[in-house]
Amino acid sequence: MKKIIQTVLMITVILTAHGYGAVSGPYTADADTLHLYHFESSSNDDITTNSVDLTLRYGATVTETSYPGFGTALNTYEGSSDTASNMPVAYNSEEAISKFVGADGAFTFEAIVRPAVAITAIPNNMQIISGDDDSGQNRGWQFRVTTGGAIEFIKLTGTQENFLAAIPTAGDHAWAVNEWFHVAVTYSGSEGIADNLTFYWTALDSGESQAVLLNSFQMEADLDANEAIDFAIGNESRDATGENFEGLLDEARISSIARQPDDMIFVSGLPRPEILTHPSDVTVQEPQTAMFQTVFQSESAPVVSWFKADTAGDIELNPADSNITTQVTYDSGNAEYTATLWISNTSTPDTGDYYCQVDNDSGYPRNSNTANLLVYGLVAHWTLGQDSYGSGNYLEEVTGNDAAVNGTPTFVTGADGTANGAVQITATDGWALAPVFDPIQQSGQMTISFWANWGETSVTEDDLIAKSTDDEVLTMSNGLKADSRWQHICTVFDGATGKLYVDGLLRDEGSWALPTETEAAINIGVSSDGLHAFNGSLDDMRLYNYALTGTEVAAIHDAWDTCPLVYDLTGSAGLPDCTVDLYDLAAFANGWLTTYDMAEFSDFAAEWLSSGL
Repeated sequence: MKKIIQTVLMITVILTAHGYGAVSGPYTADADTLHLYHFESSSNDDITTNSVDLTLRYGATVTETSYPGFGTALNTYEGSSDTASNMPVAYNSEEAISKFVGADGAFTFEAIVRPAVAITAIPNNMQIISGDDDSGQNRGWQFRVTTGGAIEFIKLTGTQENFLAAIPTAGDHAWAVNEWFHVAVTYSGSEGIADNLTFYWTALDSGESQAVLLNSFQMEADLDANEAIDFAIGNESRDATGENFEGLLDEARISSIARQPDDMIFVSGLPRPEILTHPSDVTVQEPQTAMFQTVFQSESAPVVSWFKADTAGDIELNPADSNITTQVTYDSGNAEYTATLWISNTSTPDTGDYYCQVDNDSGYPRNSNTANLLVYGLVAHWTLGQDSYGSGNYLEEVTGNDAAVNGTPTFVTGADGTANGAVQITATDGWALAPVFDPIQQSGQMTISFWANWGETSVTEDDLIAKSTDDEVLTMSNGLKADSRWQHICTVFDGATGKLYVDGLLRDEGSWALPTETEAAINIGVSSDGLHAFNGSLDDMRLYNYALTGTEVAAIHDAWDTCPLVYDLTGSAGLPDCTVDLYDLAAFANGWLTTYDMAEFSDFAAEWLSSGL
């Protein structure tokens, strides 16, 4: 595949204006619009086919001039004549909440408003869009401005929940008398999830190209779609008292989704691009190619860009990069564009969230939803040799998580025979601490691989133990040898089960767990408190964000072991000698007979082993 593929449609128009000084032109209903009210003097009915038409009551009118380009607006201002019996409202009774939310419970309630009173002189709570009930029995929600100058959403079905966010009193979006603002509340339909309820407040003359976030909250439960409520705009529609909006309201739109900030602005001229299909999450194993696609419509030639989301600022992908390929094709049959992104030769640093941005002659780009790329592979690698040591650090070769070394390291011959290819660890020198990072990288799996040469002299062997966060233990009895030879140690976790491999062979497995928060500082050759250092040498430490198979573990061992013979247990000098012979048979028999408490035969095997035969 060529790095840059010729698009079917030549894209030549790049608009430089991204945001106009004034916003004009009302909404048009799209597939996610449940109800839309323009409040024109000729009609104040719902323009959608769902038709929840409103009746003007108690002095409400639709003759006042709205924001430029919006015709007329709903006027529910009563001022000093405000009384309990005089509550102007646009109203409809006995409607099911299911008409105002999506199938999953999601919604967006929004309008543009022009307050007629100062924020310090609000005489009563001022309803924007509400679903309440005259009797006070069947209640849905209230979306309003409080007397304290805050946006408030109250869920009245089931367990009541209240959410408040102060309206700005300074800056570009500060509350001002007789100025127009866009106000919205969105709910994602995901119960009990953080930031599922969001407030927006935006001054229309601020030149913003999208709604401005005010605050986000967690709502524990959906509105009860089965409740029958009295629906109202500009008041709460209850008989006893009124909470009319002191000012004008227009362009009230109710949607079946939680609209995004760039989906709640008004565009003059050509319409914005319309995203039809968002990219999907992708999981690959390095170096496989990842592909994302976005399908959209645009009434003028689009300009497409792809981004990787980043907390420090989103990163635009460059098609000139060797691993990035982009393409835009056009299907004239259904007037749809397809934008495709390929990321080739993936590695774990490519893991993250990606999205597509589409711009056109409207001057208002639209972003797709983000899609996650998860790359299984190597997330950290410290070779621990002299050639990867610098400025007091063991250099990390994947993402630069260099490990700060304690004291002065002494380098020794490595597991693969490389001179100065490994480091000797003592209580004061050679061990190291890497910075905090997440080696799991969203996968929930992990593999740790390294080579160890234990330097103990007081004992010949000891248990090798891997402990989980829940104190679950994997053990290889007498698995660590003090016989001046390198051993390959590998711990594998697949999300539920841990496995312990020694020299390429599975030695123990069982239930295992990792903590919920997997960001951690990686200690190399020492305990987390820095008090208990490994006595010996270490080489080639690797961390993977997936569970290696037994074959992959064995391959790492065999690639480094100069004598990859499983049963090369000993030799004439008492150490493995790259040959499987009678020495190894005797050692095997000794271990086997000892296991079964056949002491007499074990002693015989031991004597044979030491006889030099």
